[in-house]
Amino acid sequence: MQPTSHSFPANARAGLADPILQQALGLARTGFPQRRLEAIARLPEFEELREEGRAIKDHVLAYLDFYLELYERNVAASGGHVHWARTAEEARAAILDICRAANAKIVTKGKSMVAEEIALNDHLEANGITPVETDLGEYIIQLRHEPPSHIIAPAIHLMKEQVADTFRAAHTELDPTRLLDEPVSATRKLAPVSPTSALRNFSRSTWRASATRSLRSLRRLVKPSALWCWGTCRRPGPW
Repeated sequence: MQPTSHSFPANARAGLADPILQQALGLARTGFPQRRLEAIARLPEFEELREEGRAIKDHVLAYLDFYLELYERNVAASGGHVHWARTAEEARAAILDICRAANAKIVTKGKSMVAEEIALNDHLEANGITPVETDLGEYIIQLRHEPPSHIIAPAIHLMKEQVADTFRAAHTELDPTRLLDEPVSATRKLAPVSPTSALRNFSRSTWRASATRSLRSLRRLVKPSALWCWGTCRRPGPW
């Protein structure tokens, strides 16, 4: 992914003059805030969880060297291996070596801004390996050969009609007359489980219990009382 900040004025003028882009972003201004408010209303402890999550994040970032090495030790203790990379080139090389060791031809990958920043998909394709994004938004822009336009909503700049056209052009083996008006219809034949139905079945109580367990686990991890490391690591302070 190449930075475009140097051409921001020209890009902004082009975007403001694009009626389809303006329509898509107009929908985002109403849809996202409303769904966020609805989610908050279902979780009375939202503010408390958010503040605690922020404190944990800030603490871990302040002592990132310690937690990275702690993570490596735990992975190694479980039989895994952590690859360290100082540059994008080293990261791409490590991933390519893993794929080649497994004789991989097609790989699925999760949503990752780091992968975008190091241009991982392009590197894999250049070496004869086909990456397939598992996140729907990332998959859409992968088919369109576009960079993400938002960190959590990579295809927010597109209208559903554009997405439908992209699916029809990419999946020519499927019925060209199939209806793609609704997200479930568009993705049913592309994934065994619809993300929409999975989220719909994920109840409020289940989500709350999961979030609470995650925060408790993080509290145990970052409590400084029994933590120590050597070398360049620092002992975490209170948070």
